[in-house]
Amino acid sequence: MHQFTYILLHVAVLPGLLTTALWGQLQIASGIAAGTGDCDSPTRGTAAVAIDQATPDKMTVCAITPETLPILEITCNGRDADVTVAHNQNVALKISVAARGYAGLDVDLWCFARTSAGAHYCHNGICWQPGLAQPYSTGPLHNLDATILDITLPLGGYLAYIALDPIPNGILDRSSVEIYDVVDFEVLTLTGFFEDFEDCIANDWVPDGPDWVVGDGVYYLDCSSSDRFFSFFEKFDYADFTYSGDLKMVDTGDPNATYNCGIFFRSTPPSTPSDHRPPFPYVDSGYHVSFNNSSNYQCYKAKLGNSTTLLASGTSPYLVAGVGIWNSVTVDVRGSQIDIYFNGILETTVIESSYTIGKVGLIGEGSSTYDLDYEFDNVALSLQ
Repeated sequence: MHQFTYILLHVAVLPGLLTTALWGQLQIASGIAAGTGDCDSPTRGTAAVAIDQATPDKMTVCAITPETLPILEITCNGRDADVTVAHNQNVALKISVAARGYAGLDVDLWCFARTSAGAHYCHNGICWQPGLAQPYSTGPLHNLDATILDITLPLGGYLAYIALDPIPNGILDRSSVEIYDVVDFEVLTLTGFFEDFEDCIANDWVPDGPDWVVGDGVYYLDCSSSDRFFSFFEKFDYADFTYSGDLKMVDTGDPNATYNCGIFFRSTPPSTPSDHRPPFPYVDSGYHVSFNNSSNYQCYKAKLGNSTTLLASGTSPYLVAGVGIWNSVTVDVRGSQIDIYFNGILETTVIESSYTIGKVGLIGEGSSTYDLDYEFDNVALSLQ
């Protein structure tokens, strides 16, 4: 069996459409004469050329479909774009490769990052070496899932890449790289925040839909269906902190209806973000503390699939019942201990350690029967 090397031509060739005229153009463009090759081997690219290593002046063009192309993915802390990491938290870079039609083909697989201090690369499990001296691996491509980095990094902006070079020579041939993925992230000094919405802007808040608006110095939620509505503060993940907000149920549509609003914290994305609604999968994990207009409260742990575990509940003497009344909720979170306060008075303490770090945000509960409106104000987080 002859050994074949494959190179990528920058032309689009569909199966069955390789005409004599196009074949002639490929010969002229490449400067290599036509010949026989092995198109039964896995191929790569939109038009792959099989070159018989015994007679390198011969080649065969193999037209292939996108279904044979490998899929590369790189994420930072579970996200694939616009990631912010606090200076005291680890940057976890994970890669995945679905080899598909390239399985078994010799390639250079590169993992590297561009930084203000220059490029850094990973090779044979050793990551963050300065320069671009060596690929992550050279040899037959196979399916792969790996964490290539899990360390703290200096302040600054970063672009991390996974790239497939079809020429397995240990040199990054940029002109031949067409299959790659990139994630951008920034390492910043961790800070708390205070938001009173007086500027009519919800800075760094990401709502789950158009039902959240800012006006008259408050963050307003007009629930449009029988669902839970979320908005999260996207800038940082927080571990230990004090988080608080003023919340008000404006209208229930029925004085006897009881629905909940509240806060969530230490919320993290699962391994399968597609299981969750956009914009980001922070709605079904972490801890939630909420209350209704009858002074009933609940604290629960949420996880993938909308399942919950009740951690604490009851009727609080510190909550003011009724519609159109402001109540404040505060959580003081240290390690596994969660202290819950209503209107500045400690209600209860929960000990739970499933989630140690994540996003914080706001919650409102909707109804298919009534038009429910909530207001949020003076949302603050301070670090321990």
